[in-house]
Formats: sequence, C-alpha cells, structure tokens
Amino acid sequence: MFRRSLPSHGGIVTFGSAEPWTGGSVMVGLGLPMSPDSVAPGDPDGDADDLFYDAVRRRVYGCFGAGSVIVYAQNDPDHYRVVAKLPTASGARTGLFSADLRRLFVAVPRPANPTAEIRVFDTGR
Repeated sequence: MFRRSLPSHGGIVTFGSAEPWTGGSVMVGLGLPMSPDSVAPGDPDGDADDLFYDAVRRRVYGCFGAGSVIVYAQNDPDHYRVVAKLPTASGARTGLFSADLRRLFVAVPRPANPTAEIRVFDTGR
C-alpha cells in the first residue's frame, strides 16, 4: 500500500485497487513485494482486488487472490502494521466492507469451492 506516487521498482503490477481515504489520500494495493517506500510491511498475498479503510477502527482490509484477507492497523498516516491474516480461498479477491454493519463480505468463486459463497467477517466493535 502506498500513500504517494511511487515507481514499481521494476516489478509488474498484477492488479491495483484504490479506496478513498481520510485527508484526500488514496490507498493502492499492488500484487508485488513492498518497496522500501511502502507504508505497510510485508508482501501481499497474491493480487489485490479490493482494499477498504475502516475509519472507526483505523484499519485497512485487503482481499487478496491467493486466498486471504490481510488486516492492517494504522499507527499513523504513514505507517501500518499487519495485525491479522485470515484464510479465504484461492481466487476470493472481491469484497465489500460495510462500516455500518461492521462486516467484510468476501466472494468465494465456485472453482475454489464446491459452491460459490459469500464469506462474512466481523470487523469488531
């Protein structure tokens, strides 16, 4: 996740995603290892399709195609840390966050599961 325009350091962007963020910034998820200029540690889990900012909890929820939701906690506007990595299924990269319901919904496609389904994650109080 980057808060400013940065080069991809020679990597290939497999899929990008952006969500409005407080203060007029934009968060972008890239399907490549993080550069020294990134604001969140660690490598993404495959391609990122959706990122959601939870302003109440100061968290970012990332849906990644290799089969996980990664939860980042915001330390300050320029620093985040991974607080959870929740398994989903391969190809489950499309999500919807409802701040009102405090839920993250993740679509699991049929090829990754006997039947297609929506998995629901409680984002807390």
